[in-house]
Amino acid sequence: MMESSTRNNSFRVSENSEFNPENDVIHAKQLNCHHAKEATRLFNEWMLEGNKAGKKGNTNILSKLKIGLIQEPYLGNTNSILNFDKTLNVFQHSGRKKTRAGIIATKNIPFWLLTQFTDGDIVSVAIRSNNKIFVFASVYMDYNFTPPPQLFKDLCNFCRINNYILFAGADANSHSVSWGSVSTNTRGEQLTDFLYSENMHVVNLGSSPTFSDARRDAIIDITITNTNLLDMISDWKVSDAVSGSDHYIIEFNISLQVERITQKYRNIRKTNWDGYRDDLKKNIRSINLGLDVEELATELEKAIINSYHNNCKLRESFGNKKAQWWSKDLEGLKKRWKKCVKKFTRYKTELNKTMMDESRKEYDKAKDVARFQDGKSYVQKWIALQLQLR
Repeated sequence: MMESSTRNNSFRVSENSEFNPENDVIHAKQLNCHHAKEATRLFNEWMLEGNKAGKKGNTNILSKLKIGLIQEPYLGNTNSILNFDKTLNVFQHSGRKKTRAGIIATKNIPFWLLTQFTDGDIVSVAIRSNNKIFVFASVYMDYNFTPPPQLFKDLCNFCRINNYILFAGADANSHSVSWGSVSTNTRGEQLTDFLYSENMHVVNLGSSPTFSDARRDAIIDITITNTNLLDMISDWKVSDAVSGSDHYIIEFNISLQVERITQKYRNIRKTNWDGYRDDLKKNIRSINLGLDVEELATELEKAIINSYHNNCKLRESFGNKKAQWWSKDLEGLKKRWKKCVKKFTRYKTELNKTMMDESRKEYDKAKDVARFQDGKSYVQKWIALQLQLR
């Protein structure tokens, strides 16, 4: 049994988890969010998009496997990555150093955090597949220091010694003709020399810029892997979708067998409290009062837990289905907001910022109203049903 923990969430991979004998596809994206709130909002939309539950035998499994490798995320006034849905796993470091890297993943992928190779500028997670360990890293390479960071060097060395397969998405802040730049600078030479020495490869294709502002276009975001993973990566490209940042989104697929997690939970609001009280009384009466204090405390804890489990059914999660209240009007407002984000990203004027903020508020307000109306309609239907039953 493997255990994983993150800043927001923890989960455990049970021994009876479903395993797909065929290759799964992990949909991956990487982006330097440039600390922009809109960039993380849009990235969160992609992480949740299309993540519906499918059926395999008698088990409900989430259909989409997704991972996001991000740099310079939106932090607000905290050092925690914000604006991502609570149904996602958010991996980041927990120290005082400013957070400039993070990994976002759907909960149906059993990643665990490699804390020894995680700090403010690099986050590393791992997964087991076919008796092999695959390591994924998000890396920010500070322009003021020689690339790559020492912790990334240590990670590469660790993976090489243990024959682990390493994959990384990085903002390299470097130029090299080996990944499509028009020229090579000193940082690019230093980084390229290190990657060659570790038998690592940059999988960037073409010459589309990954960064663009009013002054220049550049290819500074790179995707790195060792030889063992090259054949598993497909459809690598720089996306022309709205990112909300001055960097472009890089997207690709990874063909990898993944042990699917069946999410299970207990809804405390649906507990049979009368049955719980009756069971608790019976369980407490059966406790031997001659035990010492510690043993009595243990027995009492067992009585409480067993009573709760007997009266609160264990349920399977059906994943993130598209809400019934979603409409074409909301889809239109969402598209309008994305257009405003794109316009502000290109032309950072006060007017464009105001339009972006107002379109987002209108979109958020419309969603809240739709949710409220849907809930109100559900209550009215429930009341009508109760009156009919009478």
